[in-house]
Order: sequence, then structure tokens, then C-alpha cells
Amino acid sequence: MSARNIIGSLEKLIKLHKSFNQLAIRKTAILKANDTEAITALLISEQKHIKAISQTDKERERAVEEFLAANGTVGQPASIHTVTELTGPEDTEVLEMLKAELIDEVAKLKERNGLNQQLRLIISLDTSVSIFSVTINSRIIFCVLMMFVFFASIFPASMAFFPSMMNFKQPL
Repeated sequence: MSARNIIGSLEKLIKLHKSFNQLAIRKTAILKANDTEAITALLISEQKHIKAISQTDKERERAVEEFLAANGTVGQPASIHTVTELTGPEDTEVLEMLKAELIDEVAKLKERNGLNQQLRLIISLDTSVSIFSVTINSRIIFCVLMMFVFFASIFPASMAFFPSMMNFKQPL
């Protein structure tokens, strides 16, 4: 039996991983722009890719199991190495090349996802610091205003130093 189905599955997996890598690159730009609508749409697309990759990997596993069964090696590990031991030199070369290409695409995807995670963390921290800063600044302004109101109520004559505040009404 030929390894054609296994080769087809590997080619499809590589194509899906390349597409997934393109999504990861787009995700970086979207994260930098902090576009929540685009992130949501991208996550939906990522889920579709994950589902397609999972389904294609199951097809690859079935193709390997069928290949091993047809070659009388049931019970052997379902790996590319085991398959290449049973194929001719042409199929072995193609399988090894596809295996290397798939490993490369998966490594690129892991690296890009790691960078996106770091970027997401930085953006999250930056947002938290901004919110904290706004909160602190608001509280400082509030405290200064309250002190001003307090001193204005105790010392009404001090209002003369603030001409712009002359129409200030004292609290009841």
C-alpha cells in the first residue's frame, strides 16, 4: 500500500498551519491596535482552524494505522519513522521533508503565540496602570477640591485670593 493518504494529510496539515501562522501575525497587529471587534472575529477564525487541524490530524492517524495494518505491522507506533521504514526511497524522502516542514510551521506558530501572549500581558498591564493612574489622579483632585471647600467654609476671607472662585457658594 502507498503512503499517498499520509502524504496528503501531512500536506493539508502544513497548509492549515501556514494559514494559522498568518492569523497569528494578523493577531499581533490587532493586539497592537487594541481592536476588540477584530480580536473577537479573529478568535472565531482561530477556533475554526483548530477544529480543522484536529480533524486533519485524526485523518492522518487513521491513514497511518491503515498503512501499518496493510503492511502487517499492527501494534507498531503510529509515527512517520515507522512508516518510512516501510516505504520506498521516494515516499521516505517526501515524508521526511513534509515532517520537517510541519515541525517548522508548528515551531513558528508556538513562537508567534508566545509573543502574542507577552504582548497581550503588556497591553493588559498598561491598561491596568492607566486605570490606576486615572483613579489616583481623580482622587487627588477630589481631595484638593474637598480641602479647598473645607478651608473656604472655615475662612471665607480666603476666597479673596481666588478671584475666579468669587462666585463659589458655601456648603450649607
